Amino acid sequence: MKSKKAMSPLFSTIILIGFAIALGGVVMSWGKSTYGNYEPGKIEVVCEKLSISLVDYGNNKGVCNKENALYVTMQNDGEVGIEGIKVSVLGKGSIYSTRVNKKIGAGDVVKLKVPYDNVGKIDKLIFVPITSLSGQEKVCPKNGFSVENVGEC
Repeated sequence: MKSKKAMSPLFSTIILIGFAIALGGVVMSWGKSTYGNYEPGKIEVVCEKLSISLVDYGNNKGVCNKENALYVTMQNDGEVGIEGIKVSVLGKGSIYSTRVNKKIGAGDVVKLKVPYDNVGKIDKLIFVPITSLSGQEKVCPKNGFSVENVGEC
């Protein structure tokens, strides 16, 4: 009988275990890069650090209205930057909502012109900050504010 050389069972088991570990590492790495940005609660922590407010100076109350445009002086008085602001104009006739894509760094003050559709007499304005973390966008309505009695500029 000829003697045949073959791989020992112990050696083949070690190779299979090494292959399984390598494959598991690749799958875990792929999963972490795909779903790593979606840790629950992480974006909510960022929302807790957001705060915006109107800047009240002189006779200017921070917001006024002229020819279907709002003129707003706003401050980011939170700890993180803002990617944009959702503005809702509530009027007698209808509601108009828009997004202002203006990055506002922590502590920055900006003047914004926000055009809007005719909604009749303005009853209320609602400003809501929008933030982003690792490409995931989040609207933070609890950190916004509303304004009534908007005067003419």
